Parts: sequence; structure tokens; C-alpha cells
Amino acid sequence: MHLPDRSFWDNYWSKEIHGELSEFIFGPLLAKYLYNVETYLEIGCSPGTSLIHFANHYGYQVNGIDYSSLDLTRSMLQSHGISNYKLFEEDFLYFQSDETFDVVASYGFVEHFDHPENIIHRQASFVKPGGYLIVEVPNIRYFNYLLYRIFQPELLKVHNRTIMNINTLQRSVLDLEDFTILYCNFYKTSFISFNIHNAMIAAHPLRRLFMQIARRTLDIIHMNDIPNRFFSPYLILVARKNSIQS
Repeated sequence: MHLPDRSFWDNYWSKEIHGELSEFIFGPLLAKYLYNVETYLEIGCSPGTSLIHFANHYGYQVNGIDYSSLDLTRSMLQSHGISNYKLFEEDFLYFQSDETFDVVASYGFVEHFDHPENIIHRQASFVKPGGYLIVEVPNIRYFNYLLYRIFQPELLKVHNRTIMNINTLQRSVLDLEDFTILYCNFYKTSFISFNIHNAMIAAHPLRRLFMQIARRTLDIIHMNDIPNRFFSPYLILVARKNSIQS
């Protein structure tokens, strides 16, 4: 069952600022693991950040599905000169395709369901043999939970925080016997690396300026990626499907 409905997401994306969509925060990490990739599918693809990144940097044929409006995503892809793409505006729970993909990714998607492990298993079903499964969830626990409680408490009710745990996330993939986990850990040092286009930040110029200065400072002193469960804003898993299926 979906926690937020379609109107929630249409309203959410209408409020976000989209000035730096060519930047994809997980790009450097994923470049270490993805090889021999041609096709890419993102589940919950709005506003198109990763589609733009992989199409422009690596020439992937990109595909996206989202049950909120894809007008913004389509506009962003076209404005970045991307024409080799397919978009599906429908509910992933009912999505059907005879095609499988070299990479099937979701970022901040599975935690919006009552049973995120079931969504991960469905996502994995679209991965080609030898292909990759990517699942990222926000880390809304510990210090980050307090930030949400103070600044955006209404968002807590649309996030299932049970999946925001390394062991739980790994177990949901280890249940799939034909996948091998390549990486599973928290990502970036602290909330300072959180998406500055998020409405919690973007609508407040001083917060946005603070985040930009702090991020630059961590970059300069090489402390921008110290994974930890208390402050890191993201948890991400990369797994590969066995090439030979039993």
C-alpha cells in the first residue's frame, strides 16, 4: 500500500527548485560498480536527475516510471538534449514489461510503502541476468529524525523507517537467492549533504546558504563521505544479479 497518494507527489514536485539537476549525488559511488550497461530503469523517476546523469555521462538508454505527473521529468530530459528515453506514467505496483534492464534503480522510493521489502523484490524482477539492482533510502533516524520532527514533521508519516537500517535492507535482497550484494552502507557524512532542492531547505535562503558553505567546507577538508548511522543522510545498496540463472 502507498503511504502518500498521487496528489501528494504532484504537489511535492511542484514546490522543488531544479537549478542543479545535472548533479547526481550518487554518481561517483555508482561509477565504481556499474559495468557493461546499456539500459537503465528508474522507479519513481521524478524529477529526472539520475536519468539525465546516466544518459549524458554514459550514453545509457534511460527509462523512468512514476505515478505522479511526468511533465517536469520530460521537460528536464528534453532541455538537457536527451531523446533516447521512455517514460511510463503509472503505478509501479501494476507496471508490466516484457523487457528487463541492465540497471533498475530507485532513490527514496521503497520507504513510501507499508511493505518495502515487497517493493524491492518487485523492482528486482526487472533486472537482467548480470544486471544491477540499486536501492537508496533516506536515513531518517537519530539526528536526522530530530531535523524532520522540527522542520517537516508532516513528512514523517509518509516514510516507513523500518527499511532505513543496513541489516534490514540487506536482508530484503539476500532473500533473493540470485543476487549478490556489492555494496551496502550509509553515504555522505551528515545531513549537510542532503538534497538542497528539498522544500525543507530550498524555501529558506539562509538554510540553503548554510548548507552550501558547510558542504564546500567538508569537501575541502576531505571529510564529506564518512558513512555513519547517526548523521549520514542516505543509505544505499548495490547488488548484482547472477549471469546464469538456475
